[in-house]
Amino acid sequence: VRDITLRKKARDELLEEEETVRALLNATPDTAFLIDPSGTILEANQVFAAKLGITKKEAVGRNLFNLFPDDLAEIRREWVQSVLDSGKSFAIDEEISNTVVHHTLYPIVDPRDEVTAVAFYCRDITETVQFQKRLEESRASFETIYNSSTDAIFIHDAETGEILDVNQATVDILGYSKDELLKLGIGGASSDDPEFSQENAMKLIKKAVEEGPQYFEWQAKKKDGEVIWVADSVKAVTLAGRKRVITVGRDITEWKKAESLLKESEKRFRSLVENANDLVYTVAPHGAFTYVSPNWQEFMGEPASVAIGRNFGEYIHPDDMEACVAFQQRIISKKEKQEPIEYRARRADGSWRWQLTTGAPLFDQDGNVKETLGIARDITELKMARDALADSERRLRESQKTARIGHVEFNVETGGLLWSD
Repeated sequence: VRDITLRKKARDELLEEEETVRALLNATPDTAFLIDPSGTILEANQVFAAKLGITKKEAVGRNLFNLFPDDLAEIRREWVQSVLDSGKSFAIDEEISNTVVHHTLYPIVDPRDEVTAVAFYCRDITETVQFQKRLEESRASFETIYNSSTDAIFIHDAETGEILDVNQATVDILGYSKDELLKLGIGGASSDDPEFSQENAMKLIKKAVEEGPQYFEWQAKKKDGEVIWVADSVKAVTLAGRKRVITVGRDITEWKKAESLLKESEKRFRSLVENANDLVYTVAPHGAFTYVSPNWQEFMGEPASVAIGRNFGEYIHPDDMEACVAFQQRIISKKEKQEPIEYRARRADGSWRWQLTTGAPLFDQDGNVKETLGIARDITELKMARDALADSERRLRESQKTARIGHVEFNVETGGLLWSD
């Protein structure tokens, strides 16, 4: 009696387990079915039956291996045999005609631990595989761009500022290995200037998180001790669902050196111009003053700021306007320095002063004339003296003719004499 009771209990447990499996088969959205060791289908869900174009009832009793070509049937026999021999589940991905299916086989065992059936679950993972492939390609593209960039790129933890990753350009620029940079931490590769401390670096990261992208110049120190300038942009982003901060830095050391030299050059130029006796000015191609030296006040009787933006023609005597315009156009068209020109310029008090100006072109980076440079000298007194001399000589000649008095000139170079009329 006891033996019958145990067998009945075991049978009931097996039936209960099979019933549970059947419930699971019908609950899953995947293709699912249950087979015995010979391959006979014991149970199948609606998804499996629909794929075969039959009902669930019609599917039961068929042999699984007869539903496939010989080569695919043999593969499935091997899968089933593996589960029967090991008593363990088995999973594998299979690609057929551009469709990828993930198969999972589970053993159904009796109380004696013998496999009495195998449950099949088959899921179409084509879209998932394609997505993963695109994701991998995207990651590969990102890695290529990330490490091909000539700018240094740091990825920080948004909360702690910890350096999580750097690209190859960062390694090349600073001379540290990637591991060394990760250990140095934020601010570890900065110069010793207190302005570029770890504390200030962290403040900028927090500002990027709280206020938006930050742009600034930073002093970094390479492994060999050389200090360089970097133009940094810092932006908060979300990577893989986590808050990160990306810093992109461009080495601008040479640009900063050039900027320093340019400022020094401009300083010397301004010192020269501001202490010169002549008036220095620049004029745009359309004729407006873009710069006049401080001694404009002395020359023209008004502050230099008044002239900026005004056309030079507003200061030129009407009789000299045509010649001055032609002078400006020759500089622009010929792109070279022109012979000096004399003209009359009106001062703020309405008086006219004679000026002598030389002009030359100033070029932009493309070789086009962006402005003309003029250096003007007041020659009013010289002009008056020259005119007075000419008038004196004219009167002398006239008086000589009237008095019938001549004069003789001796050429010291030739030793010759020249008699007047």
